[in-house]
Amino acid sequence: MAKAPSDKARDEAPEPSVTVTDTGDAHATSEGTAVTGYRGPAPGAGHTPQAPVRLSHTGQATAAGGGIANTGYMYINTLVQGIAEPDPWMKPDDYLRQVNRGSVYTHRWQLVGRTQTMAGLVSFARNEQGRVALLVGRGGVGKTKIVTALCEALPDAEPAVEVRVLGSDSAIGPGAFRELPSTGTLLVIVDDAHDATLPLEKIVSGVRSVNASANVLLSLRPYGMTHARRALARAGLHVSEATVVGIGDLEFDDALSLASEILDEAVQRHAPRLAAAARDCPLLIVTGAALINAGALDPQRFEGDEQLHLELTDRLAEALTADPVSGQVPQELLSALASFQPVRLAEPEVRVSLEALTGLPFDLCTQHLATLEEAGVVLSHGTAVRLVPDLLGDALLVKAARHSGTGLPTGYLARAMEAGQGSALGPVVKVILDCGSWCGDTSP
Repeated sequence: MAKAPSDKARDEAPEPSVTVTDTGDAHATSEGTAVTGYRGPAPGAGHTPQAPVRLSHTGQATAAGGGIANTGYMYINTLVQGIAEPDPWMKPDDYLRQVNRGSVYTHRWQLVGRTQTMAGLVSFARNEQGRVALLVGRGGVGKTKIVTALCEALPDAEPAVEVRVLGSDSAIGPGAFRELPSTGTLLVIVDDAHDATLPLEKIVSGVRSVNASANVLLSLRPYGMTHARRALARAGLHVSEATVVGIGDLEFDDALSLASEILDEAVQRHAPRLAAAARDCPLLIVTGAALINAGALDPQRFEGDEQLHLELTDRLAEALTADPVSGQVPQELLSALASFQPVRLAEPEVRVSLEALTGLPFDLCTQHLATLEEAGVVLSHGTAVRLVPDLLGDALLVKAARHSGTGLPTGYLARAMEAGQGSALGPVVKVILDCGSWCGDTSP
């Protein structure tokens, strides 16, 4: 029998002077048991877990049949796992559920008029060369619909392609890229890549470092090309090495097909008018068809296609901000956010710009911003905020910048230009360049 420690030995426990040792691999034969891992307090450096050590008395031990009994003190290492970072990459099914959950802003409609575009992007995704593609088009032209179509097609293709989409409210932490598949055919998609708050250089470099054969698709508006070009250069790529895919307006026949798909049989007569008025924005066709089906819109009330387009845009803005919570926010603040986004709230010039354009003190603006974020209308990236979806900003600006009855400019964009200071001024210019034709003002 092993000798039990005295009471004094129990009271005077030894100091836990344990040094860390990696025990290495362990192998057991003849039905034995092998244990491997760390001994001692593992340091916090690298990927080694923290292991604070505490001392425990084992008590008495007895052995029979020639066995060996040990008694005394042992050191117990308690492993403390670090807090796991949220995975910023959405799998196709999760992304599709997110973009299709709304009653108005949804992509549960047929993709039309983009056969060649889809064929080219599917071929790009299957090619394991670690390349970058830019999907470029105005707001509302159907870029996100193409992204959803890729998410539906690629996982079931032959050969299959793994797809990951950067979540709209995701932060890119140090361990974000370890969540991506490190081998095999992979397409990483970044929608709304024109958002200046997105670290495109970090994203492209990080994806390529974890999977050299992975391809990256950046979906963006034309004014975001400068942001993308600079980011690619910092990542070691020239924009000429990227595949640029431009998205234009739907042809009339394709727009007609989409309108006919959604309109009820009793109102099919309105399909040509709806297609002609909104072929530059498939989502407006979808929204307009739903309103016509519900008896809430009669296209015959509007003299020309331009007036019908304005009405559809106005109705889209109303529908996207129809939440009772967001409805409590002044329209002036929504329009100002659309003018200045991404709105960098930490910058004094931006705060002054918001106050000048809305007539509201900044502390009141922040209260309304919290309300909008709760309603899902505003998304924050650090100290910058923007309206979601992007098309909501366009619709709000059209509503503010053009008179709904006559279609004449209201002068709102000129007032936004005058109020804009610092980094708030640049977005106003981009807004005018990007949707000036909608707003009736094409000169900064």
